[in-house]
Amino acid sequence: MYIVASDIGADLPKQWVVDGFHKINQSILVDGKSVVVPFDDQSLANFYTSLAHSQVKTTAMQQQEILPQLQQLVDKEGKDVLFVGFSSRLSGTATQIATCAQQVSQSGKVNVFFWDSLQASAGQALLVERALQNRQKGLSMQQNVADLEQNAHKIVFQILVSDVDRFSRGGRAQNLHSTQLLPILGLKRGCLYHTEGKFLSRDVAKAYWAQHICQHANTSQKLIVCHGSNVVECQQFAEQLHNATGMQTACCFANVLLGAHTGDNLVAVAYWAK
Repeated sequence: MYIVASDIGADLPKQWVVDGFHKINQSILVDGKSVVVPFDDQSLANFYTSLAHSQVKTTAMQQQEILPQLQQLVDKEGKDVLFVGFSSRLSGTATQIATCAQQVSQSGKVNVFFWDSLQASAGQALLVERALQNRQKGLSMQQNVADLEQNAHKIVFQILVSDVDRFSRGGRAQNLHSTQLLPILGLKRGCLYHTEGKFLSRDVAKAYWAQHICQHANTSQKLIVCHGSNVVECQQFAEQLHNATGMQTACCFANVLLGAHTGDNLVAVAYWAK
């Protein structure tokens, strides 16, 4: 049986991690300095605390670390790998991982297949979880990929940002304007959009957001809420969504790549649409 792997862009809640899943860690250039940000909550909490006091925070994955980690993974497990990767529309890392997967596969011992999720953070994590479920059901790697391709468009990933100017850096949101009000932003299959073109206050935005999720989410599926330093706010929002929809929900920190572009008080939600 093959294994499922992903990169640091996938924010999969710890309680949903099962056997057969592996995550490739990479050191990250934070403001030009190379650091390793582990997956533990304390390290991520420290990152968001520093982010709250920083005017500029840039991040970049260290690409040269991908190949040795993939090689180490296949040498240890001796199994084929289905790699559910970060969106190629948001980062060049996807191309790098795909290239490394091809290099490892050339040995002929195992097949490492890179699948571009065209998602990030919690949206990518829901696709990782589906891949793990498909694996547990006995689907072959080819059948698993076919199922992901068929259903990935149903993922909705939306973000409430704390800093529009920060999010606008790098051309990720070309049409946003500086404002003290907070927009709801959505990321669906790698395309950013400004929900109904409205700027809403934070409380109004979350109320509108919850109503939208109740109307459009597939409530038989799971829902993920990601946060930065605002842990309590997101835990309360997750509980609100659970009570309103009956969906199984979980909270976790958003990865540093997302946080660097959204600010320390982001709220990110991913769910399956009907």
